[in-house]
Amino acid sequence: MDSSIAIMLVMYDPMSFRKFLCLSPNWHYLVLEGMDAVFKPVECDFINRYYEHLMFKRSYTNTSVIYSGGRKGIRVDRVLVCEVLDHPGHLNKCLSASFAYKLHEEAKKRPAGPKGIAVKS
Repeated sequence: MDSSIAIMLVMYDPMSFRKFLCLSPNWHYLVLEGMDAVFKPVECDFINRYYEHLMFKRSYTNTSVIYSGGRKGIRVDRVLVCEVLDHPGHLNKCLSASFAYKLHEEAKKRPAGPKGIAVKS
């Protein structure tokens, strides 16, 4: 089995994401490999937009159980670990970068893009 099948099952039943990770070491690998494939375009877009300001180090998937409207759900975040580059414009300032991306059918028609980067004194 390859990772595309594992991620298809996760997208069909997102509430079982953590259960799929626990099935076996092979399933754990396939699910995370599938998540990497899904998030790769997002990471590449982020890196291409902020390469002058941030050095991309690594990324990982973080999940948490949430409750909305009395129903149990799961939140899946892709965490991008970056380092602020030495840049004269960043000296003694706060660098704030944000990036929004939605991955579901309605959002594919109107994808969210980067919200921007700001350097504040």
